[in-house]
Formats: sequence, structure tokens, C-alpha cells
Amino acid sequence: MPSSHFEYIYYSLCLRAEVPTFPLMQDLKQTIHRKKIKNIDFICYSERKIFLTDVKGSSKLVGDTKISIDDMKTMETLCDLYGDNAIPLFVYIWIKKKLDYDEKNDLLLQRFRVKAVTLDAFRKKMIQQKGWGGKFYRCDKIILKNIWEYIPNFKTLII
Repeated sequence: MPSSHFEYIYYSLCLRAEVPTFPLMQDLKQTIHRKKIKNIDFICYSERKIFLTDVKGSSKLVGDTKISIDDMKTMETLCDLYGDNAIPLFVYIWIKKKLDYDEKNDLLLQRFRVKAVTLDAFRKKMIQQKGWGGKFYRCDKIILKNIWEYIPNFKTLII
């Protein structure tokens, strides 16, 4: 069950791109391998891959890339559980404040920027976030890819 508007946006985009997607209940922690972990946002399927998806959001088009240590531990635990076909994916959605209205362009797609990074790629470029007690890390936005580079179904929304 999505708990923020960024998760609803992502879920709507998944439905439009016909990506099989299952939302998970955010309010509960689950116990896996005797560890309490937070729930991720979605499990998506595409081309025999399972995308373990945690959605992040910002109200600026050039927003934050923050991920907590708990987010990373959760992804590691779930990857162990789901196996080699599981890809841990952090999805960033940034909102474009000003809309460029044009009848040719889809307003839903104009309004958001959707990028993603895998856990492995994030770890290679993560930088500790100052002022948050060492619990959060960021990555350089350069390593983020368009969502359709991971889940090709999204490309149909752009064409």
C-alpha cells in the first residue's frame, strides 16, 4: 500500500507501462532470517527479473539521492531471499514545478523525472550524509539511469 504521493505516482506509471507491480504495506516491519526489516515499496517483474523497488521522492527536479542504512540492509536481506534474479532498485521521482503545456505532450510524463540506481551501483559511489548521525548516504546523480534502462516497459510511455 503506497504511503506517499511519490509511491502513487510510481504505481500509476507502472500501470500505464503495463509493468506487473505489487505494492507492499509500509506500516509494518517483517521478520526474515530472524531480522526485523522495513518493507520496500513495490515488487515489479520484467523480463524474468524481479525488481525490489524502494521509491524516493523530492519536490525539486534536481532533488536528493539520500538512502538510509536500513534501506540498504533491507535490500541485502531481500536479495538473499529472492536469489539471483532479484535486482534491488532505488527509484527517485522528482516533481517538475512548472508545466509546459503542449497538446502533443502528455502532462503526466512532463511533470516527473524518474531515475533509478541499483544497490551495487549506489554503494560504489555513496558519500556519507553529514548531520544525520551517520545513518544516511547519498550518491552522485551522474550514476542514476532513466527507469527504462532497468525496466524496459517504461520506454513505451516516452515514445
